Amino acid sequence: MFFEAKTLELLSIISEQLPQQSVPGKRLTLTTRDSDKIREVFRLLEDDPSMLPNMSVLARQLGLNRDKLIKGFKQIHGQTITEASLALRMHRARELLHSGESVTRVADLAGYAYIGDFSAAYRKFFGTSPTHEHRKHTHQSVRDPIV
Repeated sequence: MFFEAKTLELLSIISEQLPQQSVPGKRLTLTTRDSDKIREVFRLLEDDPSMLPNMSVLARQLGLNRDKLIKGFKQIHGQTITEASLALRMHRARELLHSGESVTRVADLAGYAYIGDFSAAYRKFFGTSPTHEHRKHTHQSVRDPIV
Protein backbone atom coordinates (compact mmCIF):
# COMPACT_ATOMS: atom_id res chain seq x y z
CA MET A 1 0.00 0.00 0.00
CA PHE A 2 2.86 2.38 0.86
CA PHE A 3 4.58 1.76 -2.48
CA GLU A 4 1.31 2.27 -4.34
CA ALA A 5 0.82 5.63 -2.62
CA LYS A 6 4.40 6.70 -3.36
CA THR A 7 4.01 5.60 -6.99
CA LEU A 8 0.85 7.68 -7.32
CA GLU A 9 2.62 10.62 -5.69
CA LEU A 10 5.50 10.32 -8.14
CA LEU A 11 3.16 10.05 -11.13
CA SER A 12 1.28 13.12 -9.91
CA ILE A 13 4.50 15.10 -9.61
CA ILE A 14 5.64 14.03 -13.07
CA SER A 15 2.27 14.81 -14.68
CA GLU A 16 2.24 18.29 -13.15
CA GLN A 17 5.69 18.95 -14.60
CA LEU A 18 4.73 17.98 -18.16
CA PRO A 19 4.18 20.86 -20.57
CA GLN A 20 0.55 21.85 -20.79
CA GLN A 21 -1.27 22.14 -24.13
CA SER A 22 -2.61 25.61 -23.57
CA VAL A 23 -2.19 29.09 -24.93
CA PRO A 24 0.41 31.03 -22.89
CA GLY A 25 -1.11 33.82 -20.85
CA LYS A 26 -4.66 32.55 -21.30
CA ARG A 27 -6.42 32.06 -17.98
CA LEU A 28 -8.71 29.14 -17.35
CA THR A 29 -12.36 30.12 -17.04
CA LEU A 30 -13.67 28.89 -13.70
CA THR A 31 -17.24 29.07 -12.47
CA THR A 32 -17.94 29.92 -8.85
CA ARG A 33 -18.71 26.23 -8.30
CA ASP A 34 -15.37 25.23 -9.85
CA SER A 35 -13.49 27.71 -7.65
CA ASP A 36 -15.31 26.51 -4.54
CA LYS A 37 -14.47 22.88 -5.34
CA ILE A 38 -10.82 23.75 -5.97
CA ARG A 39 -10.63 25.66 -2.69
CA GLU A 40 -12.11 22.56 -1.03
CA VAL A 41 -9.02 20.65 -2.18
CA PHE A 42 -6.81 23.13 -0.32
CA ARG A 43 -8.92 22.65 2.83
CA LEU A 44 -8.52 18.87 2.47
CA LEU A 45 -4.75 19.33 2.25
CA GLU A 46 -4.79 21.58 5.31
CA ASP A 47 -6.69 18.90 7.26
CA ASP A 48 -4.16 16.21 6.29
CA PRO A 49 -1.09 17.63 4.54
CA SER A 50 0.55 14.21 4.39
CA MET A 51 -2.19 13.02 2.02
CA LEU A 52 -1.38 13.58 -1.65
CA PRO A 53 -4.54 12.71 -3.53
CA ASN A 54 -4.77 10.88 -6.83
CA MET A 55 -5.74 13.72 -9.18
CA SER A 56 -8.08 11.68 -11.39
CA VAL A 57 -9.96 10.19 -8.43
CA LEU A 58 -10.14 13.54 -6.65
CA ALA A 59 -11.39 15.32 -9.77
CA ARG A 60 -14.08 12.67 -10.24
CA GLN A 61 -15.16 12.98 -6.58
CA LEU A 62 -15.45 16.74 -6.95
CA GLY A 63 -17.21 16.55 -10.30
CA LEU A 64 -14.39 18.35 -12.12
CA ASN A 65 -12.27 17.58 -15.12
CA ARG A 66 -8.77 16.48 -14.03
CA ASP A 67 -7.04 19.19 -16.09
CA LYS A 68 -9.41 21.85 -14.73
CA LEU A 69 -8.59 20.72 -11.19
CA ILE A 70 -4.83 20.85 -11.74
CA LYS A 71 -4.75 24.08 -13.76
CA GLY A 72 -7.44 25.74 -11.67
CA PHE A 73 -5.63 24.97 -8.42
CA LYS A 74 -2.43 26.53 -9.76
CA GLN A 75 -4.39 29.54 -11.05
CA ILE A 76 -6.14 30.13 -7.72
CA HIS A 77 -3.33 29.25 -5.31
CA GLY A 78 -0.23 30.08 -7.39
CA GLN A 79 1.26 26.63 -6.89
CA THR A 80 0.57 23.04 -7.84
CA ILE A 81 -1.31 20.70 -5.54
CA THR A 82 1.96 18.88 -4.86
CA GLU A 83 3.75 22.12 -3.98
CA ALA A 84 0.91 23.17 -1.68
CA SER A 85 0.90 19.78 0.02
CA LEU A 86 4.65 19.94 0.59
CA ALA A 87 4.51 23.51 1.93
CA LEU A 88 1.70 22.62 4.33
CA ARG A 89 3.57 19.49 5.48
CA MET A 90 6.80 21.38 6.08
CA HIS A 91 5.19 24.28 7.95
CA ARG A 92 3.23 21.87 10.12
CA ALA A 93 6.44 19.92 10.76
CA ARG A 94 8.21 23.12 11.80
CA GLU A 95 5.41 23.94 14.25
CA LEU A 96 5.67 20.47 15.76
CA LEU A 97 9.45 20.72 16.09
CA HIS A 98 9.08 24.10 17.80
CA SER A 99 6.57 22.59 20.21
CA GLY A 100 9.11 19.95 21.28
CA GLU A 101 8.00 16.90 19.28
CA SER A 102 10.84 14.58 18.36
CA VAL A 103 12.19 14.59 14.82
CA THR A 104 11.20 10.94 14.43
CA ARG A 105 7.61 11.62 15.48
CA VAL A 106 7.38 14.70 13.25
CA ALA A 107 8.68 12.72 10.25
CA ASP A 108 6.00 10.11 10.87
CA LEU A 109 3.25 12.72 11.25
CA ALA A 110 4.42 14.43 8.06
CA GLY A 111 3.89 11.17 6.18
CA TYR A 112 7.50 10.09 5.75
CA ALA A 113 8.37 6.43 6.26
CA TYR A 114 12.08 7.21 6.47
CA ILE A 115 13.54 9.94 8.65
CA GLY A 116 16.32 10.53 6.11
CA ASP A 117 13.77 11.39 3.41
CA PHE A 118 12.04 13.78 5.81
CA SER A 119 15.33 15.41 6.81
CA ALA A 120 16.34 15.90 3.18
CA ALA A 121 12.96 17.42 2.27
CA TYR A 122 12.99 19.65 5.34
CA ARG A 123 16.53 20.87 4.65
CA LYS A 124 15.69 21.56 1.00
CA PHE A 125 12.55 23.49 2.01
CA PHE A 126 13.90 25.52 4.96
CA GLY A 127 17.68 25.41 4.45
CA THR A 128 18.30 23.83 7.85
CA SER A 129 17.96 20.36 9.29
CA PRO A 130 14.97 19.38 11.40
CA THR A 131 17.35 18.19 14.12
CA HIS A 132 18.98 21.63 14.28
CA GLU A 133 15.54 23.28 14.35
CA HIS A 134 14.38 20.96 17.13
CA ARG A 135 17.50 21.48 19.25
CA LYS A 136 17.41 25.25 18.79
CA HIS A 137 13.86 25.50 20.09
CA THR A 138 13.94 22.88 22.83
CA HIS A 139 17.16 24.31 24.31
CA GLN A 140 15.85 27.86 24.03
CA SER A 141 12.63 27.00 25.87
CA VAL A 142 14.64 25.29 28.65
CA ARG A 143 16.88 28.37 29.10
CA ASP A 144 14.08 30.96 28.98
CA PRO A 145 12.11 31.08 32.25
CA ILE A 146 8.35 31.40 32.00
CA VAL A 147 7.31 34.82 33.26
